Amino acid sequence: MAKDTSLGAVGLLHTIQLKREEVIALLLTHGVVVNSDASDMEIAIQVTNLAKKSQSFYKAFMQLMMDKSVVDNVYSNMDGNYLGITDFMNDWCNKGDNAKIFPESCKDSTPSTTGTKDTKPKGSGKWLTEGLNLLQTGFNGYLQLDENKTKRALADASVQVAQSGGNVNTNNLPPQKSNIGLYVGLGVLGVSVIGLIVYLVIKANKKKA
Repeated sequence: MAKDTSLGAVGLLHTIQLKREEVIALLLTHGVVVNSDASDMEIAIQVTNLAKKSQSFYKAFMQLMMDKSVVDNVYSNMDGNYLGITDFMNDWCNKGDNAKIFPESCKDSTPSTTGTKDTKPKGSGKWLTEGLNLLQTGFNGYLQLDENKTKRALADASVQVAQSGGNVNTNNLPPQKSNIGLYVGLGVLGVSVIGLIVYLVIKANKKKA
């Protein structure tokens, strides 16, 4: 399960990197405002939070994640026998209602032809189906993580994406402003006020004397 969860986080970051404008537009249409300088990690957190709450957003985001370019990037740098992404996607899109559920991902796929000899490598269809199922299952598992584990999974995924040639912006928050100057100023002001009070008390006592 941990491996699948990691795959889901990797898929999320690849989707944001390759489909950033689409992801931001999708967030905006669901009422989430995204800063123009938002980092990949900030957007990933926003996507995660919304996907947990909104089924319509989840389905729309999954369409982006199942895009050929995203799937290719997710699997192409992994160990094992990676088969051609074209055959991978064509076979998957021709199974069940996948083409209807993910029309954008399957719009360029080649329809299956009855009676045509299958020239794909043996086992490629099974691998591609399992690959896409693992990606979706991994993302679903990732969404079940609590906040701390989510951030840890994203941090680990950013390392994997970087190793595969990606460049994830991991700046979560702007640099925190220092309050040292404020504290010093307040301290000086406090000492001055106390000194003034002491001076006035002494002056008053002298007048009475």
